Amino acid sequence: GPDTSFWNVDQRLRPNIGRVSPRATLPVRDTITLKSITAYRGLEDDPSPWDQDATPLQTYGWTQYIDQRQFSQEVQALGDFGSLNFVLGVSFFRERLDFIRNTFTNNAYSLIDSHIIDRSLGVYGQATYDLTDKLSVTAGLRFNKEWQRFDNASYTSNAANDRIALRYSVAGLKDDWNA
Repeated sequence: GPDTSFWNVDQRLRPNIGRVSPRATLPVRDTITLKSITAYRGLEDDPSPWDQDATPLQTYGWTQYIDQRQFSQEVQALGDFGSLNFVLGVSFFRERLDFIRNTFTNNAYSLIDSHIIDRSLGVYGQATYDLTDKLSVTAGLRFNKEWQRFDNASYTSNAANDRIALRYSVAGLKDDWNA
């Protein structure tokens, strides 16, 4: 029948997602307004099973566990001086991702355990000047710095996610860049 499944694992996903994004504005003068935009997001997907062969056999699939958190903060100064409008701002972002994936192939199990932390800081400005009622010119500039850290390990495992033997491990990998 159309609702018959031959998967050997429960395919229901159980994500738990929460987010909040408060915003606030504060008029400083008639021509300048400060704006704050804050955001937080959390995601837990525990477990997230996938059976790729769609048979009752333990041929190929995985179960993954995701715990991810994001936070961002942006502060803007908005200016309106008639023919000249501008926005100046600074933004901060931080994300943490913990990811575990237990894969099975013909009753052989392996587990990957990854952790990533990503942070960025940006400053920007953009201005528009109205030359006429129908013609304006806009210019902007942005600088962004990003930092990332990554840890990863792989294990032979069993169906219960027990770590039996370490295959490889890398910790403290770091990178940063500008844009």
